[in-house]
Amino acid sequence: MSKKAPNSIDAPKGLPRHLLKAFIETDYRVFAPSGAIHLAPQTTAIPLSNLLAQYGVESCSLITAHNPRGALLTPEDNAVRQMHLKQDLEGRFEFLMGECVAKDGSWPPEPSLLVLGADLETTRAISIKYQQLAFLFSNVNGDVSLIFNDGECEKYDQPDEDADTFVQRLPAGASREEMFSTIKAAIEKCGFKIKTSH
Repeated sequence: MSKKAPNSIDAPKGLPRHLLKAFIETDYRVFAPSGAIHLAPQTTAIPLSNLLAQYGVESCSLITAHNPRGALLTPEDNAVRQMHLKQDLEGRFEFLMGECVAKDGSWPPEPSLLVLGADLETTRAISIKYQQLAFLFSNVNGDVSLIFNDGECEKYDQPDEDADTFVQRLPAGASREEMFSTIKAAIEKCGFKIKTSH
């Protein structure tokens, strides 16, 4: 169970409203030994506090290497990035598996890692290395904060590929649905919404 935390979200100036909304309306899950723990930004999660006490640490963070700066990559590319993240953490921190799931289903679930004992600045450095716009951080009390990486957010609206490159990035042999999903995500990254009919 989570309850409202007193702190507010400190979003970078100029961050698109739809992107902030997407981060807030995500179900952040941690797969703890005792069962799944659901986290939400700017709330206090007592089960998370209990988990930190169990591991004898005073902080933790939930991070991923998937989809740098909100650019949707292929599952294969994301898997490689996530493997490198795990390798960076091994031997330095204990971590548990997690997942970030868009409540409206507009974005593919992103496997994540709950890094136990990492402080805020260490987490920020790791997150920036993998070009992430934001991550979750919690203190020993289970107060969960959504932390933005200002420098990465400033690069969010800067195009880093032309149309030909984008087309080449579409999955080879992909179904119509897979192609549509990739294109839809790219369009929604620009702040537009697509309504579909069934």
